[in-house]
Amino acid sequence: MAVIGIDAGGTMIKLAYEEKGRIHFRKYANTEMDAAMGWLKLFKWERIALTGSQAAYLQSMYFPAVQIVSEFDAVSNGAKWLHEKENPNSEEEFLLVNMGTGTSWFHIKKTSYKRILGSGIGGGTIIGLSSMLTNEQNFSAITDLAAKGKHNKLDLLVKDLYDKEDIGVNGNLTASNFGKGQEANGSQEDGISSLFQMVAETIVLLTQQASTIHQVDKIVYAGGAVYGNKPLQKIITSFDYLFPAKQVFLQDGQFCGAIGAFLAIE
Repeated sequence: MAVIGIDAGGTMIKLAYEEKGRIHFRKYANTEMDAAMGWLKLFKWERIALTGSQAAYLQSMYFPAVQIVSEFDAVSNGAKWLHEKENPNSEEEFLLVNMGTGTSWFHIKKTSYKRILGSGIGGGTIIGLSSMLTNEQNFSAITDLAAKGKHNKLDLLVKDLYDKEDIGVNGNLTASNFGKGQEANGSQEDGISSLFQMVAETIVLLTQQASTIHQVDKIVYAGGAVYGNKPLQKIITSFDYLFPAKQVFLQDGQFCGAIGAFLAIE
């Protein structure tokens, strides 16, 4: 293990390294910095590349001589590598929706990329509002709460406003996130479910607009906020009808930045 890419983000440290001809991954929460550095010190690394919002901090504290890779470059190149790995015969362009602390949209082409949109809505929104709603800050526990809740206990749906009147819109669509307000009789689980609904709907609608403007049919999701997050993925895929092709999630999409940093090492 001589070469490693490190993505030091706002909440997680993700690692990508090669061993016996295969790429391997590890991750640590930022609160586990000592454990992450302890594991890294077990090996002699010939080359290290850093990316992410905390890359400069890691460079100054632990790796003064290593290179820092632009986060946009790392994420885009890492996503392209993963997409090609999962779709070996595909050379098509795609719209990358990278959901981390916030969310960025990239138009990925065969030999280039362009960041086309960014939003403060993302994993940080989920953790921050969940801590306010339930005092829970563990992302896995938050996801479990969302899976048990029903967003319609707190959200106003179209059918709540129009009753049986036919207005040509699906009555189960959200008319107003958290629209029932203080009159609602919802649980903590319902509140987190409503939060997930709001985040997913916002991301999907922005994705649809970006897809239409840039004429990209394939939508690929990556990033720690959506990785393994079944409740969020379920909401996102419920809007597949808005797109010409099914939306997909990269299998190891949370490691795009770490892979991109690894690939940047010459």
